Amino acid sequence: MAIQAVLLIVSFMFYNNVTLVIVLMSVAMFGYGITYACTPALYGDTIVYSEWKTGKNAAGWISGLQNVPLKVSIMTRGIIISACLAMGNFSTDIDPAQAPEELKRAISIGFMVIPAVALIIAVVALLFGFKLTREKVNQYAAEIASRS
Repeated sequence: MAIQAVLLIVSFMFYNNVTLVIVLMSVAMFGYGITYACTPALYGDTIVYSEWKTGKNAAGWISGLQNVPLKVSIMTRGIIISACLAMGNFSTDIDPAQAPEELKRAISIGFMVIPAVALIIAVVALLFGFKLTREKVNQYAAEIASRS
């Protein structure tokens, strides 16, 4: 995710170089696919930890929480896109080939800077907030199995 954030920030710095932006954004989006594929494992680890900590299986509830970030992002997406377009003084009368620099920059902020900031927040949250290691999860799973 940190690499993705760097790629997005570099893309923003060169937003007028279409080829470079396409390449950098494509690599960053590939990273989104990788990180998204890893999220079920993180939820799985928290399910094991929760059962170990409380003695109750909350797998359904925790698994259901996977939809929360999706719903929040769908809601905020409309706000962010609208805000960026307003910041760039978007108008339907603008010819895309003659788009003013402030509009290009505002759109680039919406597609590059804001996601990079979200990625940086996620990296910090994972580094300092997610303390479960593979060894701990295996230990917790073994203790849960021994209780049964």
